[in-house]
Amino acid sequence: MEQDPCFKELLSYIIILDHLVNNKASAISPEAKLVGLETADENVFVEDDKRILNYEKDENSEYQVDESSNSEDPLSKVGVQLGKLVPLETKIKVVQLAKQHPKWHLRTLQAKGSRKLKSKGNIRRWEREILKGGTIFDKYAAIDSWTYDRFVESRKQNIQVTTRDLHEWALKAARQYQSSEFTFKASPSWVKRFKKKHKIRQQKSTEYLEQNIDK
Repeated sequence: MEQDPCFKELLSYIIILDHLVNNKASAISPEAKLVGLETADENVFVEDDKRILNYEKDENSEYQVDESSNSEDPLSKVGVQLGKLVPLETKIKVVQLAKQHPKWHLRTLQAKGSRKLKSKGNIRRWEREILKGGTIFDKYAAIDSWTYDRFVESRKQNIQVTTRDLHEWALKAARQYQSSEFTFKASPSWVKRFKKKHKIRQQKSTEYLEQNIDK
């Protein structure tokens, strides 16, 4: 059976992480980024699908970008100060530099890598986290970003996106992380927070049926 190209992209991400940690390279490959969040100027709607999960009260509705709503990051729900979180890409960069330059002092690694590196002990911990695909926060961030990237791609093509799509994209992104220690179900509450964070709101839609009668 032919493998889903989107899933291939996710699998390749793990391979890239392992390569960066265990091999020397001059720079982080752009491919190491799971997604690139892009902006789109088009006005696009996301049509809710009543056949899937009953996330919304109105079954005949669409979604669009809502510039008036306030963004809310799901990670804030667990009391984490987001400013103190170290992005997975930063961890990869620092670990890579440390492997390339084992004699560098902490200050040099901080200057060349990241000020978020507080001690050389962080490097060993970050390497373990990278090989696991990141911390739970990295995983949630990656799932969120990859799902949103699919949404942005659909917007660019003026393709309607159902709630089923958001749900399945999130599950597909989480597939590589699922384990006894990490379970992600793309629950109704997660989808609701996802829509709120990315300012996606419902809009009432009306369908018109045009009949052509041959005389």
